[in-house]
Amino acid sequence: MPEVNVLCFDETLNGQKRLLKRAQHLFDFGNLEGIRFLMEKYKIEEIKNRLKIKMPCITYLGPGDFHHFTKLMIELTRQKPILVLIDHHSDMFESPKGVITCGSWVKDLLKEKNIEKCIIIGLNRKDFEFLKTNEFKNVVFIPEDLPQEIRLFYLMKELTKNNAPIYISIDKDVLSKDYAVTNWDQGTMTLDELLEILEVVAKTKRLIGVDVCGEWRSGYTLMNGAEREKTLKNEETNIRILDKLIKVW
Repeated sequence: MPEVNVLCFDETLNGQKRLLKRAQHLFDFGNLEGIRFLMEKYKIEEIKNRLKIKMPCITYLGPGDFHHFTKLMIELTRQKPILVLIDHHSDMFESPKGVITCGSWVKDLLKEKNIEKCIIIGLNRKDFEFLKTNEFKNVVFIPEDLPQEIRLFYLMKELTKNNAPIYISIDKDVLSKDYAVTNWDQGTMTLDELLEILEVVAKTKRLIGVDVCGEWRSGYTLMNGAEREKTLKNEETNIRILDKLIKVW
């Protein structure tokens, strides 16, 4: 059974009490500065030393502002997996030397050859990387506007080409606003479609880790009613993702 971790980089997940009760480990990084949106790469090793995580695991990262911590989680597996990224964005921008960002971490993994392949599901066709000629041969784009059965067909086609372990990273901005509220532009995927993707991947018996981000970044320590509603919607989706993973893993 995979362990459940919550990494607290800010106060975003504090309001998700049901989720926090399900976690075996809560890691408080609230005193760590210079990590939102981007951070200097040397800090990755510092954070690794503070994380006592067992694999396989399910890890909640908070807002998409911290999605670059997926790179750290993949490195902690000590394996070279296929990355299945369920995201409205490719996160394949270029970043300055010595810096990793929430929009560049996938490109860093590819450049460093720390993953076998990256399969991005739910991508916006207007994404910069989708529109340009892809420089990496081991990246597969499965855009959001394809029917679900076609998305699953292409996903399984790619997964059967390689027996490497699989790591899933979920950014809830891939979902429509009926199921999640984020601080980024969002896609059109339904929660049931997302859960079906998780089940299909789990059936390969090669899943070694999952992380989830895309929380609503509240500017308030004490949330008002509207802020609370957004948090509870995201928590319900987080719980359903967790329940599905525990059932099918």
